[in-house]
Amino acid sequence: MSARMRAHLESITDELARSISHPAYLERVREIHNAPRDKQYQLAEELTVDWVRSQGVPVTNRVRSVPRTFENPEFAPKNGVQAPGVEPGAQDGPAPAESFDMSSWKSEAGNDFVAEIPNPEQVARAVREEMGAIIDFVVSEPFQLLLGELRFTPCEDRPQFVLDVILNKEAREARDVYVPENMLIQRSTFHDGRPTLFCVSIMTKLAKPWRKLTCTFDNETIDD
Repeated sequence: MSARMRAHLESITDELARSISHPAYLERVREIHNAPRDKQYQLAEELTVDWVRSQGVPVTNRVRSVPRTFENPEFAPKNGVQAPGVEPGAQDGPAPAESFDMSSWKSEAGNDFVAEIPNPEQVARAVREEMGAIIDFVVSEPFQLLLGELRFTPCEDRPQFVLDVILNKEAREARDVYVPENMLIQRSTFHDGRPTLFCVSIMTKLAKPWRKLTCTFDNETIDD
């Protein structure tokens, strides 16, 4: 399974690197990053795949372009099980503001202004290298055994397994799964409602204006 998963993830990474390192895409993301925080979401919603294609950016049918938010995993026990496609903690109303992972958000001080886009080749190389580090982790034997447990868990029980085991440091390490210091296992929500289970993310300083890269797992990924 790990060899097949590595090949699959590397092919997606290659597509991703080509798309999000395109100058037109980088320029639009730079504009979103530098915009006032109350304007960023609207601009992000306008960055659709159709717009991307209109700018000559190479994209395949596997590429999506939608806003996304991440949960601070420290709040996972309080937020409880994540309903498919719903912000963790939002079952009874808006998700608690403090439960969001804001590590990739623009700072309130505005001291992280991106003056110009970097060299696209540098961005593509950084994306491949840092996604490669995530791939090395998720295809490791301990993580694959953890995925095997999830795979043999009924779909309706998987969100609970994610909460109790995958997001639980003690439960993970009891299975010899040790997350590298520069990575994080967390839940996230795509704002087109696509249901996911969890993701492995890495912060990047080498691919500005990109700040976070992820490998996301959902039921389709687990069962394939």
